[in-house]
Amino acid sequence: MYNTPTAAAAAALADYLRTKQLRALAYANYSALASIVSARIRQNPNYHPLTASDDTTRQYDAMLKGYNLIDAEFKAAAAKALAVGVISWDEYKQALGA
Repeated sequence: MYNTPTAAAAAALADYLRTKQLRALAYANYSALASIVSARIRQNPNYHPLTASDDTTRQYDAMLKGYNLIDAEFKAAAAKALAVGVISWDEYKQALGA
């Protein structure tokens, strides 16, 4: 259970939880596309996602960039939530992937 004594703390917690869910969804979408690209690489060792120019690789690149942006937003929200005291240090470390 989270403790939110002020409106600022509640807003920081809401932002943290929102970005946490968004990050999980973005990762699931990215992982599905990454498995398709991985299967293509296994089928054709000469296939390289960075040099191929098909729809899948463009989607893969866009998903990766989107996930990285959402991940950065999540880490910023975690830092803010830690600063106002609504998450613990251990939860913050977990958010950073440490």
